[in-house]
Amino acid sequence: MQSVAELTRLSAPVLKYVRRGLGFWRFDLSDYECRMSATTEKAQATLTDLQNSVNASIK
Repeated sequence: MQSVAELTRLSAPVLKYVRRGLGFWRFDLSDYECRMSATTEKAQATLTDLQNSVNASIK
């Protein structure tokens, strides 16, 4: 899951760089970056809850 978080964190700057290279100087990625961060946090919380549930059922 850590790799997904790292990929999400790096995706907005990479897209911004690509957009600039293509000439889209006014494209704002702050909203996209905020949504991706929230999605990553939710996915991490879901996986943590799932892991805790599995660990509790094993005991």
